[in-house]
Amino acid sequence: MMMKTFYFILLLFAVQLVAYGQMKDSTYKASRKPMSLQVLAGTQGVGANFRYVLNKTVGFRVGGSYAQAGINDKINLSGFKSTNRASGKFNTAHALVELMPQRFFRVVAGAAYLANAEATIQFSPKDAQSFNDITLTPEEIGTLAFNMDWGRFAPYFGF
Repeated sequence: MMMKTFYFILLLFAVQLVAYGQMKDSTYKASRKPMSLQVLAGTQGVGANFRYVLNKTVGFRVGGSYAQAGINDKINLSGFKSTNRASGKFNTAHALVELMPQRFFRVVAGAAYLANAEATIQFSPKDAQSFNDITLTPEEIGTLAFNMDWGRFAPYFGF
């Protein structure tokens, strides 16, 4: 199952769909506005962008992404046997403006709305723990949970 997911994500990295209209009229071709649909895969999950290039130096992108994952018992702490789970869910929508003063250089600015951007890590001990003359069972210790929430808005600036 894990390898299938890896190969699917690798395929999404390799695929980019670009749509261009073609007409015989050369005046229309010179004045048309290039548009593309981009498939995304990365740390924020899988998603898509719609890109519209206004002219040689300005472009716009709007899109979104989705990611949800979880793993069980992959975090190992020396001297502490535990049952653990790490999980996260990310749903984003974003809008970006691209400035392209040179063909090889691009400045991008924008923001994302994070409809859901949170992660949780939970630890529960498997064995009793002793300190000095006190021994506590796993039920007495309970579960330790870390919850992370990234908020709702995230600015972006890159080059």
